[in-house]
Formats: sequence, structure tokens, C-alpha cells
Amino acid sequence: MQNQFNLFGILFKDNKEHSHSAVIKFLLNEDDSFFTSLLSSSKPQNAKEIKLEHKLDKHHRADLFIEGDDKVIIIENKFKCLPYYEQLTEYSKILEQKFERKTIEKYLLYFHKSCDFNIPTDWKPVTYLRLYEILEPYAETVTDPDKKLFLDHYLQSLNEYISIYKSIKNGEDLSRFFNSNTEDNGFWLNVIFHEISSIISKKYGYMTWVGNGNTYVPFINVHLPEWDYEVRNNIQYVIQLNGQKLKYYAHLDKITSNRTEAVLSEIKQLKEKGFETKNSGKYKIPSKKEIKTCFIYQENIIAEINQNSKTITIETLIEAILDLIKRVKATQN
Repeated sequence: MQNQFNLFGILFKDNKEHSHSAVIKFLLNEDDSFFTSLLSSSKPQNAKEIKLEHKLDKHHRADLFIEGDDKVIIIENKFKCLPYYEQLTEYSKILEQKFERKTIEKYLLYFHKSCDFNIPTDWKPVTYLRLYEILEPYAETVTDPDKKLFLDHYLQSLNEYISIYKSIKNGEDLSRFFNSNTEDNGFWLNVIFHEISSIISKKYGYMTWVGNGNTYVPFINVHLPEWDYEVRNNIQYVIQLNGQKLKYYAHLDKITSNRTEAVLSEIKQLKEKGFETKNSGKYKIPSKKEIKTCFIYQENIIAEINQNSKTITIETLIEAILDLIKRVKATQN
């Protein structure tokens, strides 16, 4: 990604959240003023240590954790994704149980503020853009040459990421992120899919899930309540966007036999009910291989959006996802 020498690009892998958490820890240890400027707060009284990846219980860790006599501060750092509302709520419950006699301050660190994000009201958003705006003038005052180099390189790296993120939010063409399988493109697809996930879950009420497949290509699943296991004979159907492939997808793991027959039956249902296919669309060709998940129907989302003379943006990607949902539901009425 970088066009010139940068310490973070070479050593610290600047798209890794842990590296950014370490920088935040360094800044808070370096100067107490960052508690005020970045968090709009104050340093906990007699705080001894800022901890990274602090274990809250068996299953939960705080990216940054600071405890003092008067209060606890937790910072959830989401550089390449967004947490789910339920995840933050769960953190709140754990913290309230463990520190019931102290004030608890909770911060979510992400790229940029957005009305699309659905986060609990007791979590305060802090943006990487705000961090950059605070850190840039601060770095000018640093006289130690090693620290100065460290901060300058971090600012350079962070600025590049913020610029790309702004281009995503501003509706610029996203085709380049879908056209290769490089680690950097995978990072940005992950960010894009989390943006899509947040908008769909908040605006349309569908449950969503973002993850990585076997090839580490990010995917997003959109769940409809009427397609869940309990409603559809122990098969769960979802809409899945995996790279360029938009799919009507089946999870068959809860049935022990006749999985191929179940796939064929669903394909038959679509065809008989006049399901609208696209030029790039195709149905699954079942094989004798044992399957637990597979697509029923898939199409190339990039090809279909381009064919309609539209630009690949978060908005048009969501339109395509909702359109496939609509076409499938039309066969089930």
C-alpha cells in the first residue's frame, strides 16, 4: 500500500489492530493530555498500567484496559471491522459485574463516525480521524528524534488508510477491491462488508454476520427469520456475498441425510415459481460429495451492477443484496 519507506508498513503490519492498540497505549503513557484530547476524559486515579488484550473473563478480552482507584477505562479497537451491538452489550454486563463500585468508561475506536452504526448508548465513539487530527500537531512538538520518526511514520500510514476509507464512504468506485485477492484488498473488503452489515441490520432489521471463508476472502451473510432452521425443516437459508459472488445459500448441517435431494428440491421450487435469474447467474450442480453448506443459486454482483451502468458502491451493493432477497421471496409467497 505504501509508496515509500514506512516502519509500520514493513514491521508492524499497519492494518493489524494490535499494532494500533500498542500505539494508543504508547500515547496515553507518554502524555496524560491524550486522555483529555482523545477520550474527553481524565486519567484514572493512581492507574498503574495500561494493559493490552486484558482478559475480562474466559471468553472476553479488552483491547485496552486502564484501572484506577476511581474508575475503569476500556477501549474496544476496531480498525478493520465493527463489533456487533450484542458484543458491546455483553462487555458492559461483564464490566458492571466486575467493577460495580467504580465508574466505567467505554470507548469504541473506529475510522469515522456514521449514523449507520448501531452501538449501545453507553459506549462513546472515538475515531481514527480524530486521533490523526490530535496527533499531527502533537508530533510537531516532539524533540526526541526516535519518537519523532515513530510518530511521523504512524501518521503517514494512518493518513493513507483514512483517505481510502473516506473514498469508500463518499461513494467512489469500489471495483478495485473486488478484483484481486491480495491481503490489502481482503482488509478493505472486510471493512466494506462490515459497513454493509451495519447498514442492513440497522435499516432493514436483518441479522448479519461477517467472516472469512476457507480462502480468507471476506463474506457477509444476511439472515431472514423466515429462512431459519426451525422454519425451513432444519435447513437455514441466507443471502451470502463472498467476494464477487452473491449467493442464495443453504446451511445443511442439521440434517443427516438426503442433503443433495434438499438442494435439488429448493432449485426445483425456484424454477417452478418463476425465479428471476441474471445473465451471470447459475444454479448449483449437485454432486455425490458430502456437503454441509452450499449455494443454491449465485451470480456475479460486480458484473450485474456494471451491466446496469452503475458504480460499485456500498449503496449499489446493498441494492443488489436486497434485490436477490426480493426475487427469492417472490417464489415463496
